[in-house]
Amino acid sequence: MYTRFILFFACCFLPLSGQSQIDLAVGEWKSYLPVNIGRYVTQSENKVYYATQLSLVSIEKETRAIQRLSKIDGLTNVEISVLAYNQESDILILVYQDGSIDLIKPEGISTLFDIKNFTGITGDKEVYRILVEDGNSVFLATNFGISKLNLDPIIESTPNGWFEQIIWEIIIRVN
Repeated sequence: MYTRFILFFACCFLPLSGQSQIDLAVGEWKSYLPVNIGRYVTQSENKVYYATQLSLVSIEKETRAIQRLSKIDGLTNVEISVLAYNQESDILILVYQDGSIDLIKPEGISTLFDIKNFTGITGDKEVYRILVEDGNSVFLATNFGISKLNLDPIIESTPNGWFEQIIWEIIIRVN
């Protein structure tokens, strides 16, 4: 009787223990954020971008492969307010409710805190709409007025050539 119980236990529960392990190393995280309620959608030539409140989902048009990005994966914040894609510069612009901006490029993510940290504005710093102009200019419609974001970075090198500093130009006008 005892051997039958051990044999039954081994046949039923041991195969499940190997499948319950997640392929993550120690110190790595995997997010399980809800993606069933979308807020904004935009597209590039080969991807569709879908923003939820907590994350960003990109879907390849040809293969339908899905990639999820969240704060764990490198985004600056949660509570995405609006997004837009600039086809000419191949940059996806994500703006959060607090005014911080992520510029997602093929090389990686750059973050701008100009609106969030601008002390001349009190109160709401949320961006309500993004207008992508021809070229590399983007206009941000906010509660305090319209701001212009130049997507061509200004690259400054130090005289001794140790490092390069990339400066994104944002013009903030307050009504």
